Amino acid sequence: MAQLHVLSEWHGPGEEYAATRLAAELPDDWHVIAGRQLPDPRGAIDLDLVVVGLNGVHLCEEKSWGPDVVVGEVTWYSNGQARPNALNQCSHAAKVLAGRLRTKVGGWGVAAKQLARGGRAVTAHVVMSADPLVLTGATELGEDTVLRLADAAQVLTRRDTALGGALAPLRPQLMAYLLGLGARPKPHHATQILHYSVLGRPHVEGHVTVFPAANPAGNPVGLYAVPVANAADPEQTRRLATREHDALVALATKERTWRVQDWFDWEGYRVTPVVVDMDGTSLGKLASERRPEPDASGRVPEEIGTAVVHDAFTALATVHGEGIMHRALQLRSVEVTGHNRVRFRDFSRSRLPEALTVAPALDDEHRSAAFLPPGTTLAFYQTRDDVYGLALCLVQWLHGDPSDEPDHDLARQRAAAYPGVGATLARCLAVTPADRLDAAAAAAATGPRPGPPAPRDIGPGTLVGGQFRVQHKLGEGAWAVSWLAVDEEVDKLRVLKHLRPERVSAEQVKAEFLHADAINSAHCARPYRVLPQPEPGVLVQQYIEGPTLKERGDHLRAAGLRFEPEEVRRIAVDVLRGLADAHDQHIYHRDVSPSNVVVRPDGHAVLIDFGLAAATDAAQSAVGSPPFTAPEVWTRRHWSPAADIYSAAATVLTAVLGRYPYRGADVDQRDVVAPSAEDQVHYGRALLATLYEALHLEPAARPGDARALADRIQQARDSEAVAGTRVINPTVDALRGLYRGSGVGNAGNRGLDDLFAQETYVPTVLDSGLLPAILRRDLDVVVLSGNPGDGKTSFLVQVGDALDRAGATGTGDAAGWRKTVDGHTFVAVYDASESHGDLSSDALIRAALDPAAGEHPSRRTVLLAANDGRIVDFFTDHEELYPAVAEQMERQRRAPAGPGSRIVLVDLKRRALALPHGGGLGLDILAAVTEPKRWTACEGCVARATCPIRANAALLRTRGAQNGVWTLLLTSHLRRRRRATVRDVRSALGFLVTGNRSCADVHVEHGRGQDPGAGADRRTADLAFTDGSGDYLVQEWSELDPATLSAPGAARAARSDPTVLPDLSAVDIGVMASLKRRLFFGEWSAPGAEHEVRSYRYLLDYLDALDDPEKARTVLLRGLSRVLAYVGYAGEHVALRDRTFDDPAVRAIVVVKELRAEEFTLRTDTVASAYVESFPDLLVLEHDGSRARLRITLDTAELLLRAAAGEVLGDPASAALRQEIEGFGNQLRLQPAGSVRIVDGAGRSVGATVQGEKIVRVP
Repeated sequence: MAQLHVLSEWHGPGEEYAATRLAAELPDDWHVIAGRQLPDPRGAIDLDLVVVGLNGVHLCEEKSWGPDVVVGEVTWYSNGQARPNALNQCSHAAKVLAGRLRTKVGGWGVAAKQLARGGRAVTAHVVMSADPLVLTGATELGEDTVLRLADAAQVLTRRDTALGGALAPLRPQLMAYLLGLGARPKPHHATQILHYSVLGRPHVEGHVTVFPAANPAGNPVGLYAVPVANAADPEQTRRLATREHDALVALATKERTWRVQDWFDWEGYRVTPVVVDMDGTSLGKLASERRPEPDASGRVPEEIGTAVVHDAFTALATVHGEGIMHRALQLRSVEVTGHNRVRFRDFSRSRLPEALTVAPALDDEHRSAAFLPPGTTLAFYQTRDDVYGLALCLVQWLHGDPSDEPDHDLARQRAAAYPGVGATLARCLAVTPADRLDAAAAAAATGPRPGPPAPRDIGPGTLVGGQFRVQHKLGEGAWAVSWLAVDEEVDKLRVLKHLRPERVSAEQVKAEFLHADAINSAHCARPYRVLPQPEPGVLVQQYIEGPTLKERGDHLRAAGLRFEPEEVRRIAVDVLRGLADAHDQHIYHRDVSPSNVVVRPDGHAVLIDFGLAAATDAAQSAVGSPPFTAPEVWTRRHWSPAADIYSAAATVLTAVLGRYPYRGADVDQRDVVAPSAEDQVHYGRALLATLYEALHLEPAARPGDARALADRIQQARDSEAVAGTRVINPTVDALRGLYRGSGVGNAGNRGLDDLFAQETYVPTVLDSGLLPAILRRDLDVVVLSGNPGDGKTSFLVQVGDALDRAGATGTGDAAGWRKTVDGHTFVAVYDASESHGDLSSDALIRAALDPAAGEHPSRRTVLLAANDGRIVDFFTDHEELYPAVAEQMERQRRAPAGPGSRIVLVDLKRRALALPHGGGLGLDILAAVTEPKRWTACEGCVARATCPIRANAALLRTRGAQNGVWTLLLTSHLRRRRRATVRDVRSALGFLVTGNRSCADVHVEHGRGQDPGAGADRRTADLAFTDGSGDYLVQEWSELDPATLSAPGAARAARSDPTVLPDLSAVDIGVMASLKRRLFFGEWSAPGAEHEVRSYRYLLDYLDALDDPEKARTVLLRGLSRVLAYVGYAGEHVALRDRTFDDPAVRAIVVVKELRAEEFTLRTDTVASAYVESFPDLLVLEHDGSRARLRITLDTAELLLRAAAGEVLGDPASAALRQEIEGFGNQLRLQPAGSVRIVDGAGRSVGATVQGEKIVRVP
């Protein structure tokens, strides 16, 4: 008989009966713990029964429903009455308990990893205690998850034995923790939320609390409540919750998820009601019931399977089109409704890829984890991982496999063998994301392909495919005839390529389309579709305006002209990048020639005609345009990337030189003929030499990477030789070590453990304010909270060093130190978030807080460093032991410590790395790493004139560039996303200086005659906005890229200044992008237009408002009125459009209520902290009568100030902000107004106001 531990009152007789029976039937050395509660910052979690076996923990939720129970994935039915899914709450509790044990029980995390695949240290079960019991659908939620009480002991014993003994040695610590949990209170929860009746206890899914409820009509509804009141940034959380709601509404409108009703705010939550639709059946249930009836092969019939697969990918494309990644696809979250229409449920782990998500950092302990691609984590999840999960679900359904632990290799085999759509499913199950189709492409590949009747022949005036009107012939060859046509549906020019039936089969036409379609490159002509008639088929392709490269060269020579060197460079780079994109998809072009390259009017080149393209593993024939095909293709039929590169180089050089770059076109005449001296002077020796490298007779001696060769050509520029030697400046690799994506490690960005980190350390307010207070013994407990990399450990090391200099004695290790000076004890824990050796993180904190033997309790100072949230967890669990500290921690989470407090929480997330009036910690760090003395070694370097690293360091010492860095740092701070740390800034600056390049890299390029400073992502102005850098700050700054902004004033200034734009003919999108970025960093000036390259045009106005809120109130209220009333409102009050008059019958007039401006107060909502660099960084607008509040962040202020300036704001990016403002307006509309104004469609208005007891008309 197991030992039964009961701490609180039973929640009903069923629970008592279940606990007693389990204890009686389980082995003697087992434990059953009843009535505990698991503390959690988001709300305590009740634990009904915790069963501790020899090898694991089994969490049981008891239900006495019955005697007739039907188990469903969403709703259960007990005697016909709807009940919420009983497993949801238990599964969440098991997940939280598993995570808590990793921090509370030393060694638990390591031991749990030793369990077999699929084995979990904490499992969740629903135990049905009714007897008799008719239980239907018990296996729908997984094997052994819903248990009859009579079977529970046997099942739990079997599952526990299967776990093995990895966790067994930790049972004593485990029991100590579980028995130390607090008592579960008497059951209580909300029974009514607005007009919704709550049916049971809420449960947590991902980032939301879900209340099972019913609407007044009795329909089941899930109330998805996002907690915002206690969020670190409530404004951001509200905004993101609203964005996710709106995206789900859009999906529901398209019938791709359950119906979603309008959100509302309730007791600190933003609540989205989701109406449970019962007309769908999950793929899991269909698979378990073998529906539809399988065919002779045991699979879903092809006709039905194809329809469902196509609609499933179409549905997923719709989800992705709304900017959502599902991230939790599994058999139970994919439903099929009538007419084989697919929809999704369970968006609790979804994410908006282009923004932050409301969800916190999610773990991978979820039922959908088994459907993730191998090696994928939620932190790096992408849309094509959704495609993989959906394809895996579909393959299981097609084969009647309901397993929650799918065999991925078997699924790929099954997919490949399924007729029709099987090949697409197999491709979607590719291990590498780049090899998978996206959802839209998968939908297109699985959909029907009807084709209208077509004429037998094509000629001018012919209508092909019922859509394309032929204009005239473009050209013809041995394989095809190309025609220019107009797409009459969209009025766009297209190319129709009709393949010759005597030379090409329909399969070859389709292959050419698939090869071109797979590439998706800006440097290759796009295919649109295949028309089956006239036979063997017609390719509809993008029309590229401009002559072919051959025609362009012939025209120049006929006029006695030459190509310009930069035009040659652009063409070569574009062709090579097109080939690189093809090679990335494992495709060889195999026919690069001057006739297959089109030069657009802007001077850029596009690669066309993929008629001879082939997959890399199928390219075995000798094809191509003979004079430009690599010799090994003709002699050995050997294709490789180097063969395509040979053709590209030969193509460009032939057009440029007006002759072949070798002796003749035959394969035995390929010995090269050097360019003339005149050509070398005109085009540049470096450029021609780099192109000639690709003409080597041996493939292994040629460049083998088309993209790398394109980069080299971009840099191949003749430069004046300078005297010097090859210098390796150690500062460069030290800076690379700061960048978190560096290949040389991050020694310089991990505390103060290397010389460079010590030399470039910048003192902070911690050093000037907190350290002296600690040494004066003014403080008893100091908690340093924040994010990894914000300098907590470095500071504690410096405190220890200061104590040592004061004569301290004591000990220390990797976890911290304990030192004594003059009878006063100082204790430091470097990272209270992690365990150390056999000590759990809780044990580390308690050892620091509790006096050791011989220590005076009142002569101690405790210093704790912890990442965000850990301290809250600890003092929630141990409030009774440390009440004073717990009280101060809770109070100071909302506001910094007051004067004289001996307990302080130093929240480093409040730190500002740039200050509103200039300068700041980030700029001090920049000055330290670019200090001139660190770069004196470069003065004698042979590459100094072209070295981008040296140039970047010099630029960042200028005032203009420093102002650019200051703007970026301050904008990041005020956007109120994840607050940057010192480590983040050092990493970003290391990247801005070096671009992750070394001195050796520069010397290699310089030695080849290349310009190391030329090309993309070499200079600071380009590096600062690099997308995909792997650096947190740089990734955020890429969203602020000046290149994406319209800057007409800057463009005019550049075109009028020959020092900025010496060659107007070379201006293209890339040149203008670089110019706008350089303007941002002060490399040139455009008086009056600098604001055009700032994403936040009103940044300085917002800073002024933080300094003097009252001065900014008038203009912000005007912007508010123009959002809430109408664009042209020019009054002095706060105007609110009466939505009653939005009805179509009276839409010709606008009725506006006006609240007096004096009723509103604008103030800052944050205060500076004594121990971190900070300033008031948030505004709040409050209505004095209703106490309605609007938090005005930088984003909100930007919108209001643009509205005040007369802009019409209807862009999707501002939709969430506008909705927040509308929510504020809805509260104001409930207040009595002092005046009303009516505006007609012509803009005429008449008003009325209250004067005394009369209503008076006013103009």
